Amino acid sequence: NLFGLILRQQYPDIYVVMVTSEATKKNLDTAVANGAKGFIVKPFQVENIEKALKEFKRHRVLSAHAAT
Repeated sequence: NLFGLILRQQYPDIYVVMVTSEATKKNLDTAVANGAKGFIVKPFQVENIEKALKEFKRHRVLSAHAAT
């Protein structure tokens, strides 16, 4: 399901992390090509979610600094 990537097209500042049970190169390439910032494969470990959240926070801080 690429719903998040469609949202990304409408709201370019949204931070999308793709969560999928199909870890194929095609899915990864499609997600990245459409602006996904992360890719998590189900079933996932809590550490993967924590890593994605840390990247999101880092991205927000960098974006805030760039805007000033």
